[in-house]
Amino acid sequence: MVSNYMQRGRTLRIAFGITMLVLMMTGGANATKNITDNANGGDCNTFGIWDNVAKICTMTTDLNEGIQIGSDNVTLEGNGFTITGTEIDDGVTLFGRNGVTIRNLNVKGFMFGIRLGWSSNNIFTNNTANSNLYGFLIEASSNNNRLIKNTMSSNNNGIEMADSHNNIFTYNTFDSNPWGVWSESSNTDNVFYLNNFINFSNYDDGSNQWDDGSIGNHYSYFDEPIEGCYDNDTNGICDSNYIIQNQNVDRYPLVSWNAPESPRIIVVSPNGGEIWARGTVHKITWSSVGTTGPNVTIQLLKNGLVVRTVASSTPNDGSEAWTIPKTQTRGKDYKIRIKSTSNSAYKDTSDKNFRIS
Repeated sequence: MVSNYMQRGRTLRIAFGITMLVLMMTGGANATKNITDNANGGDCNTFGIWDNVAKICTMTTDLNEGIQIGSDNVTLEGNGFTITGTEIDDGVTLFGRNGVTIRNLNVKGFMFGIRLGWSSNNIFTNNTANSNLYGFLIEASSNNNRLIKNTMSSNNNGIEMADSHNNIFTYNTFDSNPWGVWSESSNTDNVFYLNNFINFSNYDDGSNQWDDGSIGNHYSYFDEPIEGCYDNDTNGICDSNYIIQNQNVDRYPLVSWNAPESPRIIVVSPNGGEIWARGTVHKITWSSVGTTGPNVTIQLLKNGLVVRTVASSTPNDGSEAWTIPKTQTRGKDYKIRIKSTSNSAYKDTSDKNFRIS
């Protein structure tokens, strides 16, 4: 069965690569609504409200068709609405896109619920991909994306990946997909931690990381002694590793899914590798788990030292537009720190440096 899936994956990757080239040149196929950075947000005003300052399209109705993201640095706010399609269509497509946020959207009935190709530094949070052939397809050098607090349920594959690197998956739920994550050998340095895998298997023939160095994921089929998970020191982590595939091992599998609910702030962007020019506007984004307080402070660090307060107190809503001062010193050693104004213990800093040019 696995060998059949591997052959299917190789065939899919070749077909997808050809299709992507065609779609890149023609501007997309099945997606009939297009979000672009112009006065009307492309087609946004036909199914939602376009904020031309914040570059956010907020849905106000369900759709029976897909959505193509046609510009960088825009946000699709699903607002709890649903897009529905067929297994020959795509739900949300990003081809060659950067800095896009997709959040609070339900996607069901498509071939690919959310589809990325040559797309990096994007954020997907609080989305539900249900009853698609593939919940997410991440392929063709789609790197440095973050998937946080999404639910993939009753798809054939929750996530299919190939030729993609340095993506981070955390606080996601995979429920009743025959395969939760299917990752081919071409994938490297992707990180999975604090995810909840329910009632299925994962396949990873790449070189990826299935914990963050101290905490891993919860697997419903590996959380009891009869399944090999003993917790003799009662720290909530199984005493034995959980083997995903070949060299891919979760060293800290969770005994239950209750443990990771403590309050936590996660910097999403910039998280390393971005190049932001002085005088331009960029979205600083983050995700909060649990109750971390109504407001946060955002600081700019250079070589580990605070050099600017971007916002002393801003709503803890996950996004802040920042106009980088034209006088900001150029450098490649910047990070962003975000911390709760209610409790400074709830904070996070970019994982790696980004550049201001």
